Amino acid sequence: TLRKLFKAETGLTIPRYLKRQKLQRAQELLRDSFLSISEIAERLECGDLSHFRHDFKQACGVAPSEYRR
Repeated sequence: TLRKLFKAETGLTIPRYLKRQKLQRAQELLRDSFLSISEIAERLECGDLSHFRHDFKQACGVAPSEYRR
């Protein structure tokens, strides 16, 4: 099935892959734009702001505000 092939190729499930892509895009926007953290979370459809902050910190090791600095 597609899910098995996708995981075999990428090592990730489809939802985890999509989340990783969103967080990588969030890193780019934090570095290269003047959008607020809440605007970035909204633009990337990451759910509520606290969920986005939690996921970002878990993936990147720092909070979005610290990453931006």
